[in-house]
Amino acid sequence: MAVIRTEETNVRQDAADAERIQDPEFVARMNQLGAAIVAAMDESAQTVGAKFALMSRVPSLNAAMEARDIPVLDLSNVMNNADLTLEGDPHPNAAANGIITLELMRFLKQNNLVPQRYWRGE
Repeated sequence: MAVIRTEETNVRQDAADAERIQDPEFVARMNQLGAAIVAAMDESAQTVGAKFALMSRVPSLNAAMEARDIPVLDLSNVMNNADLTLEGDPHPNAAANGIITLELMRFLKQNNLVPQRYWRGE
């Protein structure tokens, strides 16, 4: 079955999403689901000897993963600046991507998630 999205269905979906996000039970359930998915990703990484880390701007998810001793790069401060998002869209713009890249590089080094032999300029 093909789903065809039109401007009208996008507007209806946006309205439904805006309504759901006001429901504390819905938000709590989505936060629980997100935490369960990320925890499963961490467990999967461990099975192959990899170290999992999270880069997120969702405070509740960050707190839940920090409680599990999963390294978290909190992007909420970076993304709370309207000048760093696309116009009319909450996603990061080019400037934000540059800042995120620098923060991620620091985070990976600080948490020893990349062997030092791969660091450049050190």
